Amino acid sequence: EAAAPVLDSADFYSACRRLLTPRGSLAVNLFGRANSWPDSMAHLATAFGPDAVWAFNPTPEGNTVVLALHTPQTPERAALVARAEQIEQRWPLPARKWPRVLHRPLVANAALPASE
Repeated sequence: EAAAPVLDSADFYSACRRLLTPRGSLAVNLFGRANSWPDSMAHLATAFGPDAVWAFNPTPEGNTVVLALHTPQTPERAALVARAEQIEQRWPLPARKWPRVLHRPLVANAALPASE
């Protein structure tokens, strides 16, 4: 029943970024099948930079969890796998599959709305 994100603008995401430490990250859940998805990705890329935005593959329902890093990083796959193993040891989560479904989304083609 949910609609497009209510707080979804480059200004909003920039304000979020200002609140993060240099090692901080923002996690958002975007509705992948909604028409606002390309705009949301463009807003995140504007606020954080395209190299700082990562996304997991969409769920079957169309939701996409997106990570926006205050400071862009490109961790080695081995480091991601090691972190995933640590998470699984601490919490009952399927973290070992996360490195396989995490990627940098194509945000260059995401156009900003004409009003901006």
